[in-house]
Amino acid sequence: FWVDAAGHLAQPEGFILLGSYLAGTWMFRIMPESYYSGTGGVNFLHVFLQLVINDCLQTIMHLAEHKVSPAIYKSSHKPHHRFLNPKMFDAFNGSVTDTVCMILFPLSVTAQLVHPQPHSSGRATPPLSTRRSGPRTTLSPQSPGPVI
Repeated sequence: FWVDAAGHLAQPEGFILLGSYLAGTWMFRIMPESYYSGTGGVNFLHVFLQLVINDCLQTIMHLAEHKVSPAIYKSSHKPHHRFLNPKMFDAFNGSVTDTVCMILFPLSVTAQLVHPQPHSSGRATPPLSTRRSGPRTTLSPQSPGPVI
């Protein structure tokens, strides 16, 4: 178990890519504003919808990796299927492309479609299609971080 756990933790695609995505989207305020607000509580319907949408997108991306192109499958996703006697951590053993397609893309799309908290008015946060477009943050030389 410990050898497999150490091997899993040493894989760059999991911690480097996912950690960078999570830290970058948080620090540069790329996520919808409702992610940064501590008001309004948790809307459990939105959490449920996030789980369902993310799972559907992961399923679609998984099928696409298998069906779109034999070259994509062979280079990106086949390493995940090479195990004849799979162990617990083998499910997460893929490639950088696999991690982007199967984890980061679904997370990013889901975060833009369903926001976790309501506005203070009680209305649900509008999805991406009804929000303003353009850059979400700018860096000011006088401030140490992103400014809205």
